[in-house]
Amino acid sequence: MKSPEQMLADFYEARDIINGARLPVTFSGEGGDRPATAGEPEGRKRRLDGYYVVTERLKRHEEFFAKLFARRYRFIALFGVDAGKFFNDLFVIRNDILLTVNYLVGEFADQWTEIDRRRMEEKIGWGDPTNDLVRKDLDGIVQTVEGICRPIIQASA
Repeated sequence: MKSPEQMLADFYEARDIINGARLPVTFSGEGGDRPATAGEPEGRKRRLDGYYVVTERLKRHEEFFAKLFARRYRFIALFGVDAGKFFNDLFVIRNDILLTVNYLVGEFADQWTEIDRRRMEEKIGWGDPTNDLVRKDLDGIVQTVEGICRPIIQASA
């Protein structure tokens, strides 16, 4: 088991990875792993590749998330069943983002209403940054894990 300060640092890192993956900017070469359909118009391809960047960025950190999630049982053993909720909350957010990208780029990508598409774009970080509910949820998870770990960290310092 990692120390409480290392576990807290892992939650900080997880938050930063997810927030970084959701940045609404793409760099050269990103999005290219998405299988495009034959004859796909360039504008549609750019838009869907842009959405897919979020998945590519998160997938680069699959090993980190797998190791973090595997440590939840030890964390529960040390801090109680309620402490495990924050691992699950984190993974629900991550998986919801990945699922949302699939909705945006999948076979029904062109069938969403404008309202649905904008709602999904907000989930992947392409909405109003001043009202980013995913960012707020991630901050809340980290703040709660800080509340669990900080007293132990301070007591051992």
